[in-house]
Amino acid sequence: MYELIILGILTSGDKSGYALRNILENIFTTRRKISSGVLYPRLEEFTQYGWISMYEDPTDPRSARFAHLTTSGQAHFLQLMEQPVAYDSKREELLHFKCRFLGSVNVSVRQQILKEYQTYLMADIEAYEALALHMGEHINRNDKQREKYHYVLASSELDKTLAQTKLTWVKQQLSVLEGE
Repeated sequence: MYELIILGILTSGDKSGYALRNILENIFTTRRKISSGVLYPRLEEFTQYGWISMYEDPTDPRSARFAHLTTSGQAHFLQLMEQPVAYDSKREELLHFKCRFLGSVNVSVRQQILKEYQTYLMADIEAYEALALHMGEHINRNDKQREKYHYVLASSELDKTLAQTKLTWVKQQLSVLEGE
């Protein structure tokens, strides 16, 4: 996932390691702290793959090192954007990041990503609805765990509402793309 995010950030221009770390810390919805021990080995790895080059700006008083996206890195980024997302625990986060970088790819790739996201969201909404029916049955039974089922149902309704909001956004973006 860091490949997509770091390369995506660099599509907008060269960044110092410090700037990359700040952007990464703020790009995650759960606000993660990104240590130098995570970032700099990645940058070194990406340099070895030829996706980025690192240079020092002689005018920078801090002697900061800057990352520059290479042609190979741009091609790899586009490949990552075009790849379908695996149906796993990182799916939502990865699709969210892909949406952040939609402006870096052509219209057909944008549509592909948005349609994939739409499919996943619709499946999630169906699952939340099925869970709501199941929890409703348990609540109606009046058993000892009724309160527990109530909170499972309530949190599932929250998840469903969030998914519906995201789905509305995705449909709006697809509609805009159809007009282009």
